[in-house]
Amino acid sequence: GSPGKLFFNIAGNAVTSTGPSIPTSDWSHVAVTWNDLGSTVLVKFFLNGELNDSIIMNAASIPTNNDPVRLGVSQAFPGGSTG
Repeated sequence: GSPGKLFFNIAGNAVTSTGPSIPTSDWSHVAVTWNDLGSTVLVKFFLNGELNDSIIMNAASIPTNNDPVRLGVSQAFPGGSTG
């Protein structure tokens, strides 16, 4: 991904925010929402309570499974927090 940018990946479908980068000198609150629209998914990135970017992602549907939620980490790049 791009340094300082918000990144969302679900079932191999990934998008990176084109909005402002996360500041490196301060704590930030980040959030991502997604809305399954059928053949696409609307992904919204929020940074410190403000909409950072809104992207339509091509994906048939959001899958369900028992995998942990991963924050700041991916299966490909271990580390970060899970919950």
